[in-house]
Amino acid sequence: MNLKKIIKDSIWYGVIPKLSSIVSIIVLPIVTPYLTPTDYGIYGIITAYLSLFNGISTLGLHMHLPNSFFVLKNNYKLLWRRIFGTMLISCATLSVILFCTYLFLLQEIPIKTRWYIAGLAIIPLLFSSNGLISNNFYVLIGQPKPLVIRNLIGSLISIITFFICARFFKLGYQSWIIASALSTIIIFILFIKPIWIQEKIYPQIEKSKKRQIRLLKIALPVIPHNLGHILLSSADRIIMTILGVSIIDIGLYSNGHQLGDYTSFAIIGIFTAISPAIQKAYRNKEYQSMIYFYLTTQLLCSIMVFLLAIWMKEIYYILIKNEELQKSYLVASVICFSLVMYSNYFFMSTAAFIKEKTGYILYLIFVPGVLNIILAFCLIPLWGYTGAAFAMLIANWSTSLIPLFVKFYKDEIKYMLGSIKPLFYIFGINIILFTISLFLKDSFITIKILTTCFSFFFAFLYYRKIIITQK
Repeated sequence: MNLKKIIKDSIWYGVIPKLSSIVSIIVLPIVTPYLTPTDYGIYGIITAYLSLFNGISTLGLHMHLPNSFFVLKNNYKLLWRRIFGTMLISCATLSVILFCTYLFLLQEIPIKTRWYIAGLAIIPLLFSSNGLISNNFYVLIGQPKPLVIRNLIGSLISIITFFICARFFKLGYQSWIIASALSTIIIFILFIKPIWIQEKIYPQIEKSKKRQIRLLKIALPVIPHNLGHILLSSADRIIMTILGVSIIDIGLYSNGHQLGDYTSFAIIGIFTAISPAIQKAYRNKEYQSMIYFYLTTQLLCSIMVFLLAIWMKEIYYILIKNEELQKSYLVASVICFSLVMYSNYFFMSTAAFIKEKTGYILYLIFVPGVLNIILAFCLIPLWGYTGAAFAMLIANWSTSLIPLFVKFYKDEIKYMLGSIKPLFYIFGINIILFTISLFLKDSFITIKILTTCFSFFFAFLYYRKIIITQK
């Protein structure tokens, strides 16, 4: 898989499925005058708890989907049906609990409105398992179009609904909730025919307790791993509510987090695209391919994030037509950089999932998640909501240091990359880039233009060096 193929598949898996988000960015100048920090604050709290429950809902069973596809070959669908059924039951149970949580939690909303808001807000959790099965299936068979087109239809309906509700009905935070619920239901329905009927991957009750226990024994350690993702991405707003941070400050942080997190669409798209190739290279011991994938994907991530960070103030000026919300641009820049070293997590977790060493997954994400909570409690009282962004950055980057303390990952990185030096080489480069971005964020446009040109030039030279080395 060469650079052209990586970029092409990254667009299919990362950019095109998120066209609705791209459209939502385009309409931000029209919509933001009708949204307040309070709207962002309420919706930020709702999504934080939704993410928390989503992290538990699969019971970790999703890890068996790619493994069984490669190991069981033609018989994998039998296992997928049982996993599908178990996840549906889990989602339904947790949706009831989340509904009650929202009723208790959303005190800013009048009780009459709170009932229907809570009911709509749990729909993305209730119907999430169908999308998870579909995403795994089409990625593993290497056919992004059926997945992308259906997701795109649902997502575009979502953004149109959000726009109408926010712009014309002025429903504020309710616009997101209504749009998200409608999109989830539409996408669920669109995948019933191709997945349930044509591919015969439909929910089925697991009747064998022994098999269920065996699957859960391997899968349950993945739940702390999933929660680690939540601790890194959503716990900050929960902590702010505990520390008594105002709903307006939570809203400013949520706005910056939302815009900065758009970067994840492209980054995750890159690694979704190369995931099957990495699995194949790992299993076939194709060492040079793994090194090439690591360096190339990290180059793409670093150059993209660096340029977004230095131009974030201008991006906010163009997109956010709300002076109060424009204060959040620094948060967005820091959130961008917190995602820049996703490659280290991806490569190490791939090895753990393939070998079914799920216990080691805790080191990769749960430990940084706990670190994020500790740092958030320390930094938010000092720096306010901006402290939460820096806590997330430090916690995310700490994943790169794990091979120093965990022998399993040290051995796996040596197996994949030849040594652990590339991890720290990339770590150092991104520290330098982040520091430069902080100095340049408020600089003159001319300086930013020159920096952008030099960045592309040096990135091109670096990539050529990788290619020459590979040859």
